[in-house]
Amino acid sequence: MRFSQLVKGKLLYRENLIRGKVEIWGREYWAHIPNNDKLENLLVNGKSIYLFPTPDHTRKTSYAISLVDQNGVLICIDTRLSNPLLKEYIKKNYPDANYHKGNTYKNFYFDSEITKNDITTRIITRSVTSAEKGTAIYPERISKRDQNQLENLIDLQSKIFNTGLFYIIQRSDISGFKANKSIDPKYLILLKHAIDSGVRINALKCDVTLEEIHITGKVPIITNDE
Repeated sequence: MRFSQLVKGKLLYRENLIRGKVEIWGREYWAHIPNNDKLENLLVNGKSIYLFPTPDHTRKTSYAISLVDQNGVLICIDTRLSNPLLKEYIKKNYPDANYHKGNTYKNFYFDSEITKNDITTRIITRSVTSAEKGTAIYPERISKRDQNQLENLIDLQSKIFNTGLFYIIQRSDISGFKANKSIDPKYLILLKHAIDSGVRINALKCDVTLEEIHITGKVPIITNDE
């Protein structure tokens, strides 16, 4: 997936979860932050960032933050890209599989469906941006929504159809993935249960440059308690 019109800027401060003040070419603008997580280690005042213009005049922001430069490593914080990235990856690497947009089953929304050899797996995706000592971590905060998603995947896997959860890690400087036990110990328990129940769990990392972002492949999922 290629980027277009990215401009370099500097984060001055984050007003709230979805908006921050940035400096571009010596001028100050409001910028949209397409990520509701805290990102405390990434969106630091003075950090170099890359943005794209938002020409829609109905918006209250002139730009949206796409990439953060973390000590020379580019990290994509735009959570909206996780599904398009997975679609691109499946079509490129599994040409015999069919990728379809998801739908709702009893008030539970699936992001996509992947059919291969007449077997359909209903998928949800989660965008991952944070890491700790070379390992991607999720979640960044306790979320009943995330916990409920895993519980529903486990239940539906056992009763009705195949389910899956894909963590799309939008950075390249990691070698594995683990649940963030220090933030949400229940999430780790549910993740282990999901794996044991047959839910298809995958962690996919990305290569990120100023020109494009694409998934490069799977990384191991670490489920020990350390």
